[in-house]
Amino acid sequence: MTPEIITAIAAVVIAVAALAVSVWQGFVARRHNMLSVRPHLELISAAAGGEPIRIYLENQGLGPAFVTEISFTIDKKPVDIDPLDKFLSRLDLAGSEGYAVLLRPSSAISAGSTADLLVFTNVARTEDDYWRVITALRRLGVIIRYRSIYDEHFGIKGELFDAASAVRSGTASMISPAK
Repeated sequence: MTPEIITAIAAVVIAVAALAVSVWQGFVARRHNMLSVRPHLELISAAAGGEPIRIYLENQGLGPAFVTEISFTIDKKPVDIDPLDKFLSRLDLAGSEGYAVLLRPSSAISAGSTADLLVFTNVARTEDDYWRVITALRRLGVIIRYRSIYDEHFGIKGELFDAASAVRSGTASMISPAK
């Protein structure tokens, strides 16, 4: 082999290695970019004596969460939240003062932000009102599906206010959402 052939082979090997490193770096950069804007929604139920009872979503991730679906269950059976008065009647909370925020598909929750789902404002009146609402909400479940800016799909499923504690007690678990 002549020195020119050895030089040519070395140049090809170096070029192929540089191409492989560039392609790999592209994959690594894309993965990093996806992780750096990944949302992480938490379903939180919060109640403190004298304060409204709130069920809300908090985006504890680094990027916006685009809500694609929110559904509610009462005693593990699907239920519609609209109209609110009928929904409250099913929870045995007819006449309760509160409101629901209906997030529409593609509603965005920015990183570090919260979005109310249900708020009960009448619980500050008496302790009986407070515990009546807490007891009813223990029957409520929420399923939320959302996506990232890179169209990765996520979901959470939560039961609210476990029997042991009524303060910031929503239990939620990640679910595998359908795309």
